Amino acid sequence: MKNMKFILSSVFVMAALSGCGKWNQDPLADKDGAFKDGQQNPTKDEKPNAEDPKDILLDSVDMYTFQEGVDRQFFKISGRILKAGYTAKIFIENMSDFPDAKFDDVNGEFKWNPAVGTVSGDKGQLEFRPLHVRVVAVSTAPGAADMSRGFTIDVRISKQLNAPLIYSVSNSYLSMREGDTQYITINVRDKDAGTDVKNAPIPLIVPLLGAGNLSSRVTVDRVLAAGNGEFVVTLLIDLSGQELTNSMDRFGFNIQMISRFQQASNLQAVTVDVVTSYSDLQSTWFDPIEVTAGVKNNGFQFMIFDPKGELYVNKPVFSGMPMGAVVNCNGVNVTRQLCSMTWTPPASLTPGDYSFTANVSAQNQNRQDTLVKQYSFPLKIRVVAPQPQLTSIKGGK
Repeated sequence: MKNMKFILSSVFVMAALSGCGKWNQDPLADKDGAFKDGQQNPTKDEKPNAEDPKDILLDSVDMYTFQEGVDRQFFKISGRILKAGYTAKIFIENMSDFPDAKFDDVNGEFKWNPAVGTVSGDKGQLEFRPLHVRVVAVSTAPGAADMSRGFTIDVRISKQLNAPLIYSVSNSYLSMREGDTQYITINVRDKDAGTDVKNAPIPLIVPLLGAGNLSSRVTVDRVLAAGNGEFVVTLLIDLSGQELTNSMDRFGFNIQMISRFQQASNLQAVTVDVVTSYSDLQSTWFDPIEVTAGVKNNGFQFMIFDPKGELYVNKPVFSGMPMGAVVNCNGVNVTRQLCSMTWTPPASLTPGDYSFTANVSAQNQNRQDTLVKQYSFPLKIRVVAPQPQLTSIKGGK
């Protein structure tokens, strides 16, 4: 009888459980995952960190500018807690952004002496770096939660500007002839230019005291970056179409490199001895001269000269002269030769065109210019037969 009661009670329990809906056989199904893993539920900090409460203030500057290469630069930072029961503690969250900087949490001084070169050449004259400061309100009452608030101070680094340096020039003294062009290269170092050629210093060409001014004839041909703040600047000196001297004179110019921050380099003088260009000599014997066979031609004159009146014109030397012809030349001045020809063509000379040559050399009146230029002039003669003479007839009535 007892066994029957036990079976009935078991059936009743099973029926009651099935009647309650789905039967979950996992006894931990309603427990936290951590509990199921044999761990306690994670709990929050007993002193939660309230972000940016209004009771926390920062006493400091809004902005401070440090100068590269200057010692003993600092500003002060302190915190203030308006709520009772707290003291302020300061933390700098990004000290690594300020190499060798120090923060004294006793007197609140943030000290930094940025080294020269902290502001890289590509960043300009001023760099901005935010200083992230956190003020923590540390509770003094048992059980009270600490609080904190973050602030940002605008820190700026002013670049120590450097003047560019011209440390070599391919040719500081040269000689040029009017009409010529010539290149010179300037090697310049600019620590503030970085590596980009667009930041390279710009040449300023100015007159050279005590010499003729060539600055208007000098232009920048190209600028190349050589790395490490060094640049190679090629200048073109162009004397095309210029009439600067009638012999030789000294000209020149000064080069000064101006950085993008308006810092001026040392002056580099370039001296140019300019010599005159040689024009083509001219002759007044340009058409054939007509002479008559058997008739003396006395003193036909012609001139060989420099049209610019600059060159020293030497006496002509004649070749291929007709037999019996005599030519005498004398310098009217250093730039002109006046010549006179005397000739009696033989009566038996066949009429026709004949010629001989005047060979002339010319050079600069300043003998430091050793260039001698040769010129040749064909001198043409046309020989004509003598006119027959008319004979008068006497007689008649």
